[in-house]
Amino acid sequence: MVDLYCNKEVTTAPGPTLIYRTIGGNLDIYFFPGPTPEEVTQQYLALIGTPILPAYWALGFQISRWGYKNFAEMKEVVERNIRAGIPFDTVVGDIDYMDRYKDFTIGEDWKAFPAYVDKLHSQGMRVVLMFDPAVQVNYAPFERAIQSKARFVEWERYDQVMNASSLYPLVNGTKIMLGVKARFVEWERHDQVMNSSSLYPLVDGTKIMLGVVWPDNHTAFPDFLDPSGNTAKWWTDELVRFRKTIAYDGIWIDMNEPANFGTNEKHPWYFDDDDHPNIEPLKCPTNESSEDAYWDMPPYKTHNVWAFGKVCAFFIAGFCRV
Repeated sequence: MVDLYCNKEVTTAPGPTLIYRTIGGNLDIYFFPGPTPEEVTQQYLALIGTPILPAYWALGFQISRWGYKNFAEMKEVVERNIRAGIPFDTVVGDIDYMDRYKDFTIGEDWKAFPAYVDKLHSQGMRVVLMFDPAVQVNYAPFERAIQSKARFVEWERYDQVMNASSLYPLVNGTKIMLGVKARFVEWERHDQVMNSSSLYPLVDGTKIMLGVVWPDNHTAFPDFLDPSGNTAKWWTDELVRFRKTIAYDGIWIDMNEPANFGTNEKHPWYFDDDDHPNIEPLKCPTNESSEDAYWDMPPYKTHNVWAFGKVCAFFIAGFCRV
């Protein structure tokens, strides 16, 4: 097994021989002598650890879809499949069920979902809910995260943090009232204009990196490598708290690469999406004139290195490439 984060080509040859051609990176090579395939598998698992044993019901067929308009539409799809005699054990709720795609919330058109979950349980079925580890920075779960000292992906220095002018560059220096889509409604004086702390007071004075994912406002990304354990505990507590609202049986963690929309783009795709506000995307150094650009020059040296959690700077640089 070769653990390598750069692009590579692998060729098999007579011998037996394996030829690795790579453009760079650190080569971590593990050899499993076997000699039988079963022993190779045992040796491999001894290195990486054994997989968890899934719930028996999780091995059955599951019905899932992204794009339900409301709970009634999802319920009709589920009931139609049941009436048709199509066997399945699990219903998966995509982020449609959330209140504007915020984790640990239920949308107004999905208020009947928890009771329906109880009904499915009475029929021997299970429900899996999707969660995205990209948490909007101005609602209760994020506030509880800050209070519990959970950690989020941060910039290395304070001067890298996005401020009000970088979050909304088109209104920088104006008196335009943010959040109002009327014809450029303005405040009376400049001292009334919202700044970064009033936009997102929970992240004011921090180095938390703000990105854009599905929610309407900027998001922060939990640092699950937090050595204190506060982040994992907060995340677990939120899952337990939410399960008291809706009795789900399993979770689907999505967008966990982690994913971010429109990094460094002037016109991200969501600017043309009626279901997503035109908030400013994450800005990361990408040119040689920036003192921070060396982390990504060339980009393949740091792309995805964050996943190994070796150093904070690599974590940040890898994130900037998404």
